[in-house]
Amino acid sequence: MTEKEERRRLMDERLTLIADDERAEEIETDEPIPTSFDARTEWPFCESIKTIRDQSACGSCWAVSAASAMSDRICVQTKGRKQVCRKDYVLDIHMLSR
Repeated sequence: MTEKEERRRLMDERLTLIADDERAEEIETDEPIPTSFDARTEWPFCESIKTIRDQSACGSCWAVSAASAMSDRICVQTKGRKQVCRKDYVLDIHMLSR
């Protein structure tokens, strides 16, 4: 199966047709890949990154995962000024995962 056929199978064809002027520029770097990386030490001001939620019995785990990823990214982008998922909400999230 070609790459084009694979993309067509996975998503609406309109989403695979990106004009060259709309494509993100490819970045080439000579920097080596680090031997290890820990987001908790890279962004210690983001409490949400340090939290791992048990989603083993969660029917809405996809929503919890998406919300967690978004809250982490917002925190990183704002350098911790905006903490979307604070400890105040852990109980609510815990209840969602049951």
